[in-house]
Amino acid sequence: MVAVPILPRRPNMVLNSLLFRYISGLILAIAAAHSSAGPMPLVQVSGEIAFGGYTGTGGFEQYDDRDHVERGSFTLIYDPLIPDTDHDNNRGLFRGAIRSFVMSVSQVNRPGLSFSLVGRGDLHRSNGDWVSWEMTLEEENDVFEPSMFWFGMYQQNSGNSNEMPTIEFWSKTLVGLGGGGAGVNETDWLDSRTLTAGTIPRPVPVPPSLWLLAIGAAAGLLQQKRLRKS
Repeated sequence: MVAVPILPRRPNMVLNSLLFRYISGLILAIAAAHSSAGPMPLVQVSGEIAFGGYTGTGGFEQYDDRDHVERGSFTLIYDPLIPDTDHDNNRGLFRGAIRSFVMSVSQVNRPGLSFSLVGRGDLHRSNGDWVSWEMTLEEENDVFEPSMFWFGMYQQNSGNSNEMPTIEFWSKTLVGLGGGGAGVNETDWLDSRTLTAGTIPRPVPVPPSLWLLAIGAAAGLLQQKRLRKS
């Protein structure tokens, strides 16, 4: 028998193998860290609302004009991680923070006449006590044309205007002061006694992590095949 010498691997092959292994391991490490980080959840707020005419007596005030009252509920979902883009220390602008806003109301005397408005948009803070937003709301069944609505609320000593409101902001002492649009204007549109606030999870892992995980796994399998062939 003639012994066949085992030729040493070329240096460039060894370097390529080590580099490939390092890159695939790095991708897998980043993907694993990203997937298990557990980002801060979104905030969800719900409560009862009411709107009247321009007299401002259609909400939760002592003397209601019940001939023109719409009552219902709202649900607000916002991202507490959105940064402030306003450079003023007394104002905050959080662009795209409101992921979802749904307002469903019906007339008191004609409950069959109901509609739901949906939208998303920016959130504003000012002077540490005020939170508001303005957005174009669309009727979910396209019964009405899209309309601009605005909502304002006051909570004394509620924190820094340059930071997103926390769950504690949505307490029973909050005042829904000023809100309306599309022909209605209510100075007392929110019943803060009905407020509930909580969190909802984000999707985990997020899409970039899934791509990184797939790329890393593919790189590892490809590297194993190369090692077997060599």
